[in-house]
Amino acid sequence: MKSRARTVVCLITAALTISGIGTAPTARADVDVYTTPGRHTVGGRQWNTTCSKYSSTIERCRAEIWGSQIVRTGNAYRQSTGWLFNNLTYKPQKRAAWKGNPLASPGLHTMNGRRWRVECDTPTTGRNGCRAYIRGSLITKKGAAYVQTNGWVFNNLIRFTDAPPTRNQPLRRLDRRQYVHRL
Repeated sequence: MKSRARTVVCLITAALTISGIGTAPTARADVDVYTTPGRHTVGGRQWNTTCSKYSSTIERCRAEIWGSQIVRTGNAYRQSTGWLFNNLTYKPQKRAAWKGNPLASPGLHTMNGRRWRVECDTPTTGRNGCRAYIRGSLITKKGAAYVQTNGWVFNNLIRFTDAPPTRNQPLRRLDRRQYVHRL
């Protein structure tokens, strides 16, 4: 019974992740599990984070979470428990450091044969950040059968130290009549 409950939790987590609302970085805690190296317990979950250089100016951290997932081995499916990839987080850096990098450019991209969707400075990402989702597949359980589903899976978060560029918009002429209080 415990195994079945874990499978259900894993499937729910997978479904939330593929829809883009899974364990993507939004929570606040005493420690930032996405950029603080080491093992942490936050929200009752176990996290393991490692950081390394992505480029000469950018540091990238890999966050893993202790959990279960369904894996396919040959023609069989089994549940595997251990450290699972959660996401990559790029530590704050000026936008200029990301110039020309598709991971910091909103839209759809194909890199190394994989499809990516990137959004920046939206309500989902918040100001000063981009999120990238990769097209991928998950194994879910429907009744007694296992089914492969495809969708956008959250992969990484880029944090910027500077504000997004502003768009030059024409100044609107104010109509003073709308500010006159009539008794």
